[in-house]
Parts: sequence; structure tokens; C-alpha cells
Amino acid sequence: EIAAEVAVIDEGRIVQRGTAAELAGAPASAFVAGFTGASVLPGFARRREDGLTAVVLEGGGEVLSSDVAQGPVAAVVHPWDVTLADPAARAEPVSAQNRLHATVTGVTALGTRARIALALPAPLAAEVTSDSVARLRLRPGAPTIATWKATVTRLVPR
Repeated sequence: EIAAEVAVIDEGRIVQRGTAAELAGAPASAFVAGFTGASVLPGFARRREDGLTAVVLEGGGEVLSSDVAQGPVAAVVHPWDVTLADPAARAEPVSAQNRLHATVTGVTALGTRARIALALPAPLAAEVTSDSVARLRLRPGAPTIATWKATVTRLVPR
């Protein structure tokens, strides 16, 4: 542990202060979210009748969040919350409502796991096991489907 509290400075002023877990769990802005290692997907939010917030992503696609927001936002998701699937496989029913087609742009081995860089309208990262890299044949240029739950999608101002 380096410090009990972290202060994030943007353009010369402190924009958020707290523990590393607090910053990652509730970033005050897209800048703070990116600082914590989360993927930041800019878009435009609108509330739906079912209580979820839909975010139309810049460049295409839509994601859902259980957060309440309206107007310009950034949808924030951490790599460990993203799962990947083979687009050719039959889709099994899952509770994860966010499902986007993506292309792998990079694979970085991290011991028994790997960080997968994905191309969407904005960059997205996923963290999977080394076994999943082999089983899903994840390599630059490979198509995949990224999924994650609406409940882990934070919405922050941008």
C-alpha cells in the first residue's frame, strides 16, 4: 500500500480525493475513471421506462446502466467486469444486458490472465484467463463479443 488516500489532479486542481477503491468504485469524472484503469465510453444518456439508462455511444452502439443520468455522459466499465464470447457460438441467455461486437487490437499476458484491448467506437479493455485467450482464439484482428452487466456500468459527467 502506497497511501491511505489518493488525490487526482486535473488541470492543476484536485478533482477527487479518496481511497483507491473509492475512486475506482465511484469516479467523479471520466478523467478519474480513466486514471483508475477503467474504459471510458462517451455517449448521450436517456432514461428508459424500465428504470435503466440507455447510453447511445459516440460512433455507434448502445449500453445500459442502472445509474441515473441524462445528456452527455461517459459510460465507465472496468476490464475485470467485461467477458468475451465467440461471435460464431450460439448465444446463451445471460443476465448481462450490454453486448457489443468488437475487434481485438491487442493481447497482453499477465501471468495466468491477459488484458485484451478491443476496438469499439472507443477503446475497451477486458481481463480474461490465459485459457480463455486460447479457447476463444483471441489475437489482434479477431472478432469477439464483449458483454457486461448494466449494474457495473457507472455513468459520469464528461
